[in-house]
Amino acid sequence: MNTKLLKLNEFYIRLIAIITMTFDHVGVFLMMYMNQLGGVGFENPIYVLAFIFRCIGRIAMPLFILMVVEGVRHTSHFGKYILRMGSVALAVLIAQIVIYYAFDTSIEGAMSPFVDLLLIALMVYLLKRKDNYRYLAILPISYLLLSYIVPVVEGANNINVLWFPFYLRAGYSLFALLLGLAFYYSGVISYRTISKHSGIEEESIITTMEEYRALGNVLNCLALAFVGVLIFLSAYIVINDVPIFDVYGANIQSYCFLAIIPLYLYNGYRGYNKTWFKYFSYLYYPVHIVILFAIFYLIFI
Repeated sequence: MNTKLLKLNEFYIRLIAIITMTFDHVGVFLMMYMNQLGGVGFENPIYVLAFIFRCIGRIAMPLFILMVVEGVRHTSHFGKYILRMGSVALAVLIAQIVIYYAFDTSIEGAMSPFVDLLLIALMVYLLKRKDNYRYLAILPISYLLLSYIVPVVEGANNINVLWFPFYLRAGYSLFALLLGLAFYYSGVISYRTISKHSGIEEESIITTMEEYRALGNVLNCLALAFVGVLIFLSAYIVINDVPIFDVYGANIQSYCFLAIIPLYLYNGYRGYNKTWFKYFSYLYYPVHIVILFAIFYLIFI
């Protein structure tokens, strides 16, 4: 397998994810304010710009999920890893609650992808264990599934489930769960396949064989394509004229296919990893959400 095209290390993958996420959230705030001003529709150029930004933003989540799966798989200090994620998730939760009540009924402004990432980290950690604790993976899996089922029930019955507020839900729910499982098991399959044909121990494959990464990338791309098709088709399942399974907005979420390019080019190496960038990666989400909220609040309110 040709590995010469594998050029993006973890630093560049994170950078792409952060930049495209920022585009997405600018688009989210634009759409929320257009909703308040009654300017929703493709005849409005600002709405078109917001839509384009949100489509670009579909690249981010698959890359963040990949980095979490890779991070948990290789970390030697899971406790510190999950503590950092949990601290940021709490900060994000506070910011999202403020935004939720500021916009009253805005669903998109209330849900945090950090809930998804935190649950995926716990799931992968438990799945990779060799003891009976691995069965506890059913807990984060159940939470992700519940975060998907509740909006489906709400859409089917035109109700709001008050006991599970939007800011506690995993925003990407089933999408994140399927990708998290696929990315984890693509690595497992790659380890075993390369190990079987090379005689190298599975633990040594990560650092000694580019073929492992190339095979894993292909499997990850196929998984994303499959999940993307499911998301796209969900919009065509209609009950009582309501596409109840289209909880992500397939017209936008389908652009997650764009993430196939960086997924394929990922080389598995860490790259630039200074301490400041590590904490910047964690803190950027809550900080930029607050900054964007303040900017748009001052402009439009």
